[in-house]
Amino acid sequence: MSGRPTPDPADHPTDTHPTDARPADDAAGDEGLARAVAAGDVAALALVADRHAPRLYDYCHALLRDGDTAAAALRDTLLAAWAHAGGLADP
Repeated sequence: MSGRPTPDPADHPTDTHPTDARPADDAAGDEGLARAVAAGDVAALALVADRHAPRLYDYCHALLRDGDTAAAALRDTLLAAWAHAGGLADP
């Protein structure tokens, strides 16, 4: 156990970002983006960030309770995704 409190979903509403209103077929778009990122497409990584960063930031902030630390965690997450995407067996 890490000692960090489990985030309360009430502190992390899911209806606050336009990305939450995506059409259902965007799951296929996410798969295509994941494959493009795995192939080294920097523009695809930017699209992934544009699409998912707001909710990922909210999640990081709910866990870390500090805006600067949450932003750094989000940055590190996106860098890790870029660095390891090529090793995914099934993006």
